[in-house]
Amino acid sequence: MKNLKIIGITGTNGKTTTAFLIYHLLKKMGQKTSLVGTIKYLIGSKTYKAKLTTPGFIDLGKIIKKIKEAGSDFVVIEVSSHGLIQGRVKGLKFCRCLFTNLSRDHLDYHKTMKNYFNAKKKLFSSPKNVISFINIDDCHGRKIAKELKKASSFAIKSQADFRAENIVLEKNQSSFEIVSSHKRYKVKTHLCGRYNVLNILGAVGLVFSLGFPLSKLARAVSSFRSPPGRLEPVAKDLFIDYAHTPDALSNVLENLRESGYKKIICLFGCGGDRDKGKRRLMGQIASARADFTFITSDNPRSEDSLKICSQIEKGFKNKKYSVIVDRYKAIDEAIKFFLKNKSNDSCFLIAGKGHEDYQIIKDKRIPFSDKKAVKQLLKR
Repeated sequence: MKNLKIIGITGTNGKTTTAFLIYHLLKKMGQKTSLVGTIKYLIGSKTYKAKLTTPGFIDLGKIIKKIKEAGSDFVVIEVSSHGLIQGRVKGLKFCRCLFTNLSRDHLDYHKTMKNYFNAKKKLFSSPKNVISFINIDDCHGRKIAKELKKASSFAIKSQADFRAENIVLEKNQSSFEIVSSHKRYKVKTHLCGRYNVLNILGAVGLVFSLGFPLSKLARAVSSFRSPPGRLEPVAKDLFIDYAHTPDALSNVLENLRESGYKKIICLFGCGGDRDKGKRRLMGQIASARADFTFITSDNPRSEDSLKICSQIEKGFKNKKYSVIVDRYKAIDEAIKFFLKNKSNDSCFLIAGKGHEDYQIIKDKRIPFSDKKAVKQLLKR
């Protein structure tokens, strides 16, 4: 059985897209590759539904065994902070690790940002001095890079080993140049937004370090499509995205604006039994960055959906919003509003659930998909 090379990706935002892109690039380079992450597990020719971003220690061991039996050269693993704290990846020796960024999330579990950051840092000590790729536009990334002996950097704003220049952001695509060691490679991508430029820089840099030509990797990016629920276009100018944190919501709204949309309709909610402090913050962000917002439910769990919506509402500085607790009805009303007010430079973003195909209400998982709801409502 061949030696399996393990690649670990961590961060708050972008790790799923980056993991999928690394998987795509390795496949394009002719490598048998598997993927373990938030959306699904890809092992050989088979696809498995993901239960956890990073499976439990015993389950992950079984998955790694299957991956080896499938003859994979590489496996790309999204490594969550929970997975690192709980020892789910204990014993795995990573050949490469990548850090996307860090922003507020999971504080119901970690309590403080310092604890959350220290959890993420654990990935870069297995084994010690693992070759790592770090986003140094992120302040937490800069801290990690300073502590590591074998760290390569990527950035847009900072001087880094892999930089992006001449960035052109459009509604359905982006283009830029990767600059590395005084060489330039043009990249065209279906991915939208500045944060996806960073995801591409990190992924391309990491795969290049494994011995593949940078010129071929830059070209291979053009055939990559966004993973399910990651700024995924489900109709013309209508997107769904997994953004469920203040930073993620701010980024996706800002990037839609930068891509050429002058009017943005937004719909989102916040999960119950989770970090309550982010609700008002996300209201403030939507108030500032969207032109009109529909506040609704998102996995309320044991909490009252209306109370959660009221806490989001407190962040609004204007009256450009509507509260509709039932998510299906909210999407229905939002689509009507969007179509009635649609212009060539307007778009509609449904945020928070992305690829998820359920809502957690009380202790039950009820089937629900933003994507399916949109398609049903548009047909009607």
